[in-house]
Amino acid sequence: TREVQSCSFEYEGARVSLVDTPGFENAIRSDTENLREVASWTSVTYGEKRLLSGIIYLIYLHPITHSHMEGSALKNLRMF
Repeated sequence: TREVQSCSFEYEGARVSLVDTPGFENAIRSDTENLREVASWTSVTYGEKRLLSGIIYLIYLHPITHSHMEGSALKNLRMF
């Protein structure tokens, strides 16, 4: 994903938006540039009264056998 993309739908009477964002640690752009892209998108949606109520950060859905996060995975979560 090179830019933030969203898809919205109704679920049990609630409006749900799924948002795909540029990933961290890619060869195309720096982590800082990707974070700025996400921050810009959230600023625009906030101005439209579309507020975040939760985040699922898919890179961190990892095997249950992993007891903790470390290295770049932990760095990225802290940065985000």
